Amino acid sequence: MRVLITSGATREPIDSVRFISNISTGKMGALIADYLAQQGIDVTLVCGQGSERPKAEVNTTEYASFRDLDNTLRQKLGSSRYDAVIHAAAVSDFSVLNPHAGKMTSEQDELTITLSRNFKIVERLKDYSMNPDQIQIIAFKLTHTSDRIEQERAIHKLSFHPKINFVVHNDLAEIMQVGRHPFSIYSRDQKMAEGKTKQDLAETLLKMFKQTKTERLES
Repeated sequence: MRVLITSGATREPIDSVRFISNISTGKMGALIADYLAQQGIDVTLVCGQGSERPKAEVNTTEYASFRDLDNTLRQKLGSSRYDAVIHAAAVSDFSVLNPHAGKMTSEQDELTITLSRNFKIVERLKDYSMNPDQIQIIAFKLTHTSDRIEQERAIHKLSFHPKINFVVHNDLAEIMQVGRHPFSIYSRDQKMAEGKTKQDLAETLLKMFKQTKTERLES
């Protein structure tokens, strides 16, 4: 079984030394990569600059910006067959339009930056793949609200996308409150599994991959 994992955060350049990023550390992807590699899975990790690295020896490629990540995934999925993509990277919804070529002066009192919306990479992964009918795409959705209706609305939009197989949902408010990493996994709005830690998630994903592969062989 071959699995590609994305982790960490994109860095959208403002100029040659500044960028816009987010709080993702890449620890989730690194832990999953370690666990799957220990179970004999052929793991490829595509990780953000400065993000956590796995302890296991896995095939690792680093990315910087949204465009860099997208190009890397196009190349990897278009040149090798994977059974699944665990898309845990925190990808920027916006990139800086026309970033400054050099280092901007700090003498300005005000600075205006224009952002342009990015497409959703996770929705295109099957199209990038050599085996779009077999590959499983696992998307991640992080919310930050105690409003269950808002959470369900965000989950629903992803879980019903025709080119996404499963959605892993976390809520930042809940993570901060309990000090662990509770999650739920959905498919077409149906809750398939849940757990309390990143380790639980890694183990659950592997079980799901094996079950899906067995079902396909038997069909």
